[in-house]
Amino acid sequence: MKKPTAILWICLSLLLIGAQATKSTEASAAASGVSKALIQQILDAWSTMDTNKITPFYSQSPENVFFDIAPMQYAGWPEWAKGAQSLFSHYQSFKLSLTGEPTIHNQGNWAWATYLWHVDAVRKDGKTETFDGRDTAIWQKVGSSWLTVHEHASVPVPEAATGKH
Repeated sequence: MKKPTAILWICLSLLLIGAQATKSTEASAAASGVSKALIQQILDAWSTMDTNKITPFYSQSPENVFFDIAPMQYAGWPEWAKGAQSLFSHYQSFKLSLTGEPTIHNQGNWAWATYLWHVDAVRKDGKTETFDGRDTAIWQKVGSSWLTVHEHASVPVPEAATGKH
């Protein structure tokens, strides 16, 4: 009788250890937070030019501040969505993509990242635009979602304007 009991305890112990390892792995995956893939998903949502597809990635809190290229500041996501829709009304297409590797910091329920992006756009009059920009974003984990609570996008001043060659 002692052998089956010992084997049963060993099996139960291994099951518990396996369950704990799985739980730990799942917790690590959830805690890993913001990723390059998430950032690209957000840029892909912006590329649709449909604020309904962009909205799920942003906190709806009215006290959030978002800095953009023009105008410089929006108070809350609804104001930014309205500004974005106005901007998009001038374009046939607007494609955003990451350039290089983002620098991402995950800390509990908060994350922040800096990254560079590129835009290929076609205006409604057929003229094309391409430019590069930079972004700093801060996310907060709410439930199972990472929501942007602050973002600061900017475009460098052209070298000709800086006097550097």
